[in-house]
Amino acid sequence: MNAAIGPVSGKGSGEQTLLSTLLDTFTAGDIVLGDAYFGTYFLLAELMVYQNPKIKYMLIMVAIFFIITKLFTAVIILKDDPSNFLVLKLSPSLDSQLSLSLVDEKKYIILFSDENGFVGEKLYYLVTSYLWWLIPVFAVLFIVVTSRKNTNN
Repeated sequence: MNAAIGPVSGKGSGEQTLLSTLLDTFTAGDIVLGDAYFGTYFLLAELMVYQNPKIKYMLIMVAIFFIITKLFTAVIILKDDPSNFLVLKLSPSLDSQLSLSLVDEKKYIILFSDENGFVGEKLYYLVTSYLWWLIPVFAVLFIVVTSRKNTNN
């Protein structure tokens, strides 16, 4: 059992700050009990890194995968046909949805096509609309925060 005590007000007085001073004391199997404000992304990520430092590298790989997905894939919707094509772009661009009259096989490699969309289409749009930049930003912030804490200890 462990506890942290700090000032009532001012910088460093919040529950999150006090908890961060205890993170290096946790071991595998420990139970962390807190109210609703403790379930933040950064707290959970820090707890995972203390259990397994390779989490940082996994987060970087996911970020790279999302960026590559954004730059090198697209959905092509044909103007005169209800078909959708998930394609691999041979040159990178930020366009992830294209409306064309014909699929140019010199510029695109067709991965999947269907008239009713494709399996995982909503997830693809989530990745190429938001997660491709959001996850890398979180990864960089997370790495900066954890490396600062490691240099301070």
